[in-house]
Amino acid sequence: MKRGGQLCYLRVAIKDLNYNDLRELNVRHSSVLKESHTHEKMNEEDLDPIELQPFPLLHSCFEEIDSDLGFVIEVKYPMDLKVIIN
Repeated sequence: MKRGGQLCYLRVAIKDLNYNDLRELNVRHSSVLKESHTHEKMNEEDLDPIELQPFPLLHSCFEEIDSDLGFVIEVKYPMDLKVIIN
């Protein structure tokens, strides 16, 4: 996101994005938020091949990975916080 001609980072919860948004997401470590980035540009060379991009669909994993290779599937979901006031 650009604000005043400068590149700004937008914090968004992953759970609030749909699949197409996730595929277009430019993921950065939180430490990069402390650095100054004023003229950062992205081109085709910056894009990872599809097999290295984050957030694949499960059926894509089964198609891309060798059938003799095992892998762990970890499903996470946001938990509701229950607040008890006495």
